[in-house]
This record gives sequence, C-alpha cells and structure tokens, in this order.
Amino acid sequence: MPSVPFTPAPPSAARAGAGGASTGGVPSTGASRRSLVLLAAATVIGLLHHTDHVLRVDHSGWPFLPNVTPFTPSLLAYVFLYGAYHVRARPRVSAVLVGVVLLVVLAAHVFIETPHQQYDVWATGVSHLPHALGTPNLLHVTSPALGVAAAVLSILLSVALLATALSFWADARRAGPRGRAASAVSAA
Repeated sequence: MPSVPFTPAPPSAARAGAGGASTGGVPSTGASRRSLVLLAAATVIGLLHHTDHVLRVDHSGWPFLPNVTPFTPSLLAYVFLYGAYHVRARPRVSAVLVGVVLLVVLAAHVFIETPHQQYDVWATGVSHLPHALGTPNLLHVTSPALGVAAAVLSILLSVALLATALSFWADARRAGPRGRAASAVSAA
C-alpha cells in the first residue's frame, strides 16, 4: 500500500479553518453552541409552560379563549427568543433580548401567576381565582403531581432563561468590546 506524504497546513490556516473561524470550518456566529442549546431548551420549556397555561384555563387567553388576557402578549416571548437567535452574531444583543423575556417572566410569576396558583389548579382540579372561580382545568383531573410539575416547570423556565442570558453575555465578553466574534478580531 503506497503511503501518502503528510504536509501540515500553515499555522494560520489550521487556526482559521475552512470557514475563516476557529470552529472547524464553520464560520463563527459569535454565539457559542452552549448559548444556542440553552436558547433552544428555554424555548421548549416556554412552549411547555404555555401549554400548561392553556390546559389550566384560568391563566389562558386569546387565541385559545375569546378574551385577550396577559397570556396573549406573553406569546410575544417567542418573537424575542427568535430575535435572540436571529442576531446571534451579536451575543450582547441576544443577551439583552433573553434578559427582557426573563424579567417579564419573573414579574408575571411574582405578581400575576405564582407557582402556588399553578399548583392549586391541578391539585384541586378547579381554579380559585375570582375571574375563573370553579372553572375546571381542560383535562378535568385533580392531580397534585401535575401541580408540582407545573410549578417546577415555571421555575425551570426562569432558570433556563437566566442561564441563556448569562451564556450569551459570556459570549459577548469573550468576543470583545464591540461584540464581534473573537475569530473576526484575530483575523483582522
């Protein structure tokens, strides 16, 4: 079997990769893989939490019920999360967008819909809030386990959003003062 001589690439080419970045040939996006995975996880957790809203009924609203409620504008969170993904080359902007969602979620879960209320609808099977007093959840079940799951999901959403915002912020700090990818700075 004939041997093929190995010729190493120059150090600058090995460092830059085929895509011009230090990411193995994939152009650098500015955001780390960790940030993008956390963003995806926070989005999935948010979708599960909104599904819980719809099933509990007392904190749901348009487009699932005829009334516009605080639930309705909460769906704009996905616009902000998509925006964080779309501008991932500028991780500082992504961190701010996710941070805004985090602040709104925290405020909502402290002032509008506490984890105890989330638990209560599932544990007793009906709402005890004045605007929906006695309204059963859509599954018509009484399940303390689902109540615990709803409250844990709510807290997990806040933790995931915090981790995502901090990860994007760390990416921005690593990228330098203008939020450019470190590889773009070294290539200049």
